[in-house]
Order: sequence, then C-alpha cells, then structure tokens
Amino acid sequence: MLTLKRTNGNDADLKALIIQLDQFLWSVYNKGMGYYAQFNSVDAENEAVVVYDKDRPVGCGCLREYDTDTAEVKRMFVLPAERKKGIASLVLNELEKCAKEQGYKKVILETGANLAEAVNLYRKHQYEITDNYGPYIGIKESVCMKKIIS
Repeated sequence: MLTLKRTNGNDADLKALIIQLDQFLWSVYNKGMGYYAQFNSVDAENEAVVVYDKDRPVGCGCLREYDTDTAEVKRMFVLPAERKKGIASLVLNELEKCAKEQGYKKVILETGANLAEAVNLYRKHQYEITDNYGPYIGIKESVCMKKIIS
C-alpha cells in the first residue's frame, strides 16, 4: 500500500532517495552532472513529498520558489524497481497541489534530454516544453517545461 508524506528538505528518507537519484544521474550523464549539482540542493525551506510502500521510501520530489508566481519542481525520483506503478504521478500531483495552496500560478521544471521517461511523464501531466530558464539557458542537455496551475 502506497502512502504519501509531506515533509521538507531535511527529511532523512528524502535525503536517502536523493543520494540514489544522484547516483542514477551520474550514471547517465557522467561528469556533466558536476554542473547541475550546484542547482540541486534542497533544505528545510523546501516543501517535499516522500512516497512509501509500506514503510519503505520509494519516491520523492521537492518544490521551491522560483519567483512570486512560480514554483520549481526539483529532485523527482522513483526507485527503478518501483517505476510504472503511478508513484511519480502521485508525487507530482501532490507537489502541484502544494504549489496551488501556496498561491503559485505556474510550475516549472528542468529535466534531462536523455531522460525520455521523465519527459513523457511531465507531458502526460500537461507540462509543455518551454525555453530554458535561469542556469539552464544554453544547456542542450536540459529540457525545461512549464504548467499553468491557477
């Protein structure tokens, strides 16, 4: 049975999943991940969601303010053995709900061009590819997406 917990960036289970996320991304992008690491930190101010299968954390995601109208989804991850079970959709829906509750009108995110499953997930949830923003401008490996939630 899947359960969801809202938490923050200091959550131990979230941190453990993020370590696994980073290992996965390093295996895909190798040294290219060095550039992205500086933009991926999460802390106590960041809203976060952790999904559990029984007592085991299996998926996560974070939300942080980009500007007064926009929240950014960060650190979305589902353990590889747990994919295709709706966990990522559960996390994303909860992050969007949280963003709405906080008064944001739009959600943005960055994912990798080599992560077709992630791009497909976001498209399934009505995210549209947009111009790369902020630190991702000019980075061809980055795919930036947005969704109006208000």
